[in-house]
Amino acid sequence: MKKIYSLDGIRAIAVFIVIVAHSGYNHVVPGGFGVTVFFFLSGFLICTLLLREIELRDSISLKKFYIRRALRILPPYFLVFIAMGIVQVAIEGRVPLVGALMQALMMTNYQVLFGGEQSIVFGTLLFWSLSVEEHFYLLFPILLVFFTRKALSIRQMIFVLLVFCLVALLWRCYVFYTFANSASWTYLATDSRYDSILFGCIFAMLFRGKIGTKQQAVGWQLATLLVLSAFVLLFTFLYRDEFFRQTWRYTIQGLSLMPFFYLAVRYPHNPLCAWLNWSWVERIGLYSYSMYLTHVPIIHLVRWFIGAEIKSYFVVGITFTVAMALGYFINILIERPAVKLRSRYSMV
Repeated sequence: MKKIYSLDGIRAIAVFIVIVAHSGYNHVVPGGFGVTVFFFLSGFLICTLLLREIELRDSISLKKFYIRRALRILPPYFLVFIAMGIVQVAIEGRVPLVGALMQALMMTNYQVLFGGEQSIVFGTLLFWSLSVEEHFYLLFPILLVFFTRKALSIRQMIFVLLVFCLVALLWRCYVFYTFANSASWTYLATDSRYDSILFGCIFAMLFRGKIGTKQQAVGWQLATLLVLSAFVLLFTFLYRDEFFRQTWRYTIQGLSLMPFFYLAVRYPHNPLCAWLNWSWVERIGLYSYSMYLTHVPIIHLVRWFIGAEIKSYFVVGITFTVAMALGYFINILIERPAVKLRSRYSMV
């Protein structure tokens, strides 16, 4: 399959947003939006790959898919997870065993919801988003297999996924009016956030076959849509009504990301997004998963060693640099060998 341009660049943007927010700028930088971008990208990429497999083989090998995903996600995940468990044992003499087991089973988000942040391994709260993605990886290919066996058209698949997205929105509305900890549930729970990934899947189905390297200027229609989407996204950041933030915000952001992703993957050499494909930006994107896993522990250690009074911009610089260095070593020692293993389970 030909290269999908700009994805590493988008990963770089998303991880930068998350690191800056967690370094002390969460009051002005929407860190949660960085996670939403990761979700959308995952849905787009996985759905694109699975649709390609269906085109080539008329089916999906669930076994090979799960092995490929496990080799991509789990080695860095458990490296950081075990390392932070060792740190917690060294500091506190123990780890929360039940919580650690739930995290090993990719249930961090629900463990936090039912047991609190203190019930999980130190520095691993952000693993909640990986739980959401792993639940998606587990279920979505099975859904696509069902669609294929029922001979659903792409249009019919999109309609079903849109229905699922509507259900997620309605469920968040119910949670808001019913659950005592609704803000945590609508943000962390897979049942409330899966639509952020499905919008990426819908995008992949809508624009399948239109991934390219077109160099011509963006037309006025797309330019207008991009401007409108930018204003809509800005509105979702600034409008602070709690009902909106827990319900409609995720739906609107998922829809608003589509024009930007279309620009990035359809016109990767356009001046508006060519920089996403610069080698050093792609390098950050390559390390973004490891940077995402490690940056919160790094922030804690920076503030612990230097002091809580350290300026946030210093925290950003140190954290980003150290996370990049760790990402480099994790890529060399863990991810590259895993890539070689994954090649044995390719879709063809």
